[in-house]
Amino acid sequence: MKLDIRQVFLYAILPALIAGIFTVAPKAYEIFFETQSSLEYYLTTGPQISADGAVQQVISVRVVNSGKKALNSVTAELSVPGATLLAHSIDNKSGLQIDSHRTDNAVSLRLSRALPTESFSVSALVKGTEPLGTPKFFTRSDETLGVTAKATASVLPLRDSIFSALAAGASVLAMALIALRRLPNVFGAERRSAIAYIALATRDDRLAAAIAAAGESLSYMQFADMLLAFGRASNDNALLAAAALRGLVAIDDMANHSKAVAKRNLERLEIGVDQSTLRDRPTFAIRDREDAIAFRDFVDEQFRTARAEGAA
Repeated sequence: MKLDIRQVFLYAILPALIAGIFTVAPKAYEIFFETQSSLEYYLTTGPQISADGAVQQVISVRVVNSGKKALNSVTAELSVPGATLLAHSIDNKSGLQIDSHRTDNAVSLRLSRALPTESFSVSALVKGTEPLGTPKFFTRSDETLGVTAKATASVLPLRDSIFSALAAGASVLAMALIALRRLPNVFGAERRSAIAYIALATRDDRLAAAIAAAGESLSYMQFADMLLAFGRASNDNALLAAAALRGLVAIDDMANHSKAVAKRNLERLEIGVDQSTLRDRPTFAIRDREDAIAFRDFVDEQFRTARAEGAA
C-alpha cells in the first residue's frame, strides 16, 4: 500500500509529536516555572561495638536543602530509643547559624534559614544495652517536611526527559506506520468506493476492468490520468470522462496536488468551456455519511447531463 503523505502526518507524525510533547512537558514546566521546596537527609550508622556489657555506636546525619527556594525555621532532632547520648558534633561547612541542644537521649538543632544546596551534618555517639534500637531522625521547615534521600521521588533531569520524549514519539510513530501499512481499509475505503462509483457510472467495461486491476494502490491522481486517456479516445468518451472528472474534482478529501491534476485534465477535455464560471462547483467530504450520499447524487447528475448532451 502506498501511503498518502496527509495520512502519514495526521495519523503517525502528529500523534508522535503529541506523545513527545506530553512526555517532556511536566519536566519542562518544573524546571522553568515551578519553584520547589525540598529538604532531604542522609542517615548513616556505624557498627555497634560491645564493651563491658554495653554497646556504643556512632550515628551521622547529613541534612541538605535540595530544592530551589530558601527554607525557613529548619529544625532537626536525632535520638536512639533506649540509648544515652554521650557526645555530638556538628559539621557546618555552609556557615549556617545553627543552635543545638542536647539531652541525655537526643540532640536538637535549629537554624533560621537555609539557602538552596546549603547543608549541615550532625554526628552522635550513643551508648545502651545490646541491641540498640533503630535511630530516629526528623527534620522540617516552615515550607516542607524532611524526607530521606532514598524516599524522594525520582525525577528525571531534562536531558533524560527529552530522551524519553523521543523514545515515546518514536514508538508512537513506528506503531502508527505499521498500522497504516497493515490496515489499508481504514483510510482507503472511501477513496476506492468513490473511484469505483465514478468508473462504473461511465458504463465502460474496459475502464472498470482497468480500475479493478489497479487494485487498492490506485490514487486519485492516477485515476484522473486514466480518465483523461479514456476521454481522448472518442467524442462520446470525452463527455463521459469530463463528467467523471467533475465528480472527481468535487471530492474535498483529495490532496491538493491530486486535485490540481484532476482540474488540469478536466480543462483538457472541456475545451472552449470558461473554467472561471465553474469555480463555485460543490465539494463533498466523502468520509461524512450525508456528503457521501450527496456526492453520488452529484456524480449521477453529471453523467445524466453528459449523456443528454451526447444524444442531442
